[in-house]
Amino acid sequence: MMELRVQYPKAGYRDMVGLLGTEKKIWVSRNVVAEWCQRNEPEKIKERLQRKLRRVRFWAAGCNDVWCLDQHDKWLKYGLGLHTCIDPFTGKIIWLKIWWGNRNPRLIFSYYLEAVRSLGYTCLVTQSDLGSEAYYIARGHSYIRQCLDPDLEGTLQHRWRREKKNIPPEVVWSGLRRRFTPGFEDILSSPDRISDIRYDRFDPLQYSIFKWLFIDWLQTELDAYALRINNTRKRRQKHKILPQGGAPNEIEEFPEEFNACNFKACILMQAYINAETLYAPPDHATFQKVSPEFELRISQAYASLGSPEVTRARIWNVYMDLLIVLEREELDGYNLLGFEEPAPPSGEEVELLQGELAALRPLRGDDAGDYDGGVNGGLGLPEKEEGIEVAGYGIFSDSENEDGPNASSNESDDDSW
Repeated sequence: MMELRVQYPKAGYRDMVGLLGTEKKIWVSRNVVAEWCQRNEPEKIKERLQRKLRRVRFWAAGCNDVWCLDQHDKWLKYGLGLHTCIDPFTGKIIWLKIWWGNRNPRLIFSYYLEAVRSLGYTCLVTQSDLGSEAYYIARGHSYIRQCLDPDLEGTLQHRWRREKKNIPPEVVWSGLRRRFTPGFEDILSSPDRISDIRYDRFDPLQYSIFKWLFIDWLQTELDAYALRINNTRKRRQKHKILPQGGAPNEIEEFPEEFNACNFKACILMQAYINAETLYAPPDHATFQKVSPEFELRISQAYASLGSPEVTRARIWNVYMDLLIVLEREELDGYNLLGFEEPAPPSGEEVELLQGELAALRPLRGDDAGDYDGGVNGGLGLPEKEEGIEVAGYGIFSDSENEDGPNASSNESDDDSW
């Protein structure tokens, strides 16, 4: 517990039970963890119990009805950008990515393509804040959906949400800031506290070594965090309609057990390949952590050190060892760059994309303006079906037990679209 508390100082009872199991292979009950916390950190318990709840209505017809995506800029001070996508119906994190930027639309669309290829399906509608970083998501997802369903030809299968309206990803960021970030920010801020570590994100060599080493390590940690969230059952809430009592992955795999539908749309490989070629060509510079020449040289330097294991306790030691080795060499020809955001599309390209998106018919909306999905062309499920009312809203909380947005349909005649 003491070791885990260093890395996860803000984690609650349920998080600590999961962390003990996944990281230490120790399986204990919540009561055991609660007893330890009450004895050793009563002040933290008092802090976590000071809840600040905020109720927001969010409607979704079922699993994979809508995916909500957003970027997170608080780690740009370290030269890192975060991005996420969530299915708000189940609370499942579709992706949680880290890179040296989060504004290039090609990069964001590559996250979508990677998720679609891994899952084997896509959602009905994507949703994001206003901004050019989501242009390729909007255009590419609409293209893939139109390939799957010719009736959608000429329609935009993406919803734009103004500031403070794209709520579900904010819940993910809130949970990440509370459960994951504190311990890792302590590690990332080590150069500010330890004089032996030299790191300046605007120094080309230092930043290149940092990217090469830290991005893969942090992505592994984020993947483990997302998997833990997706496999953790949510606390029941009396204000929330089904689904409850299951982990996000369980709800998506067995929607009928939770009186829900799954609206996933299986992909066509040719549509996937065409979309990738058009909007996220793999050879684009934004997909390179470092230049190919420097990638080869730093890999050789890492091997010369014996390929040391990268751990939370030793990652800065490995970084300094690499820095000392590479500082002895002449590296002018390796195309090293200090931190800068990935190059956005040119003004001409943005205008072209805006024209393409403007030419597509937007999704319709329900009368109340609450439904964000793509069922029935954007109108959602009928209010009543065979005498059963269809409704739902989610609770968004800043407390320890925040579960994320969920809403549900009681329509369960069919689990396919």
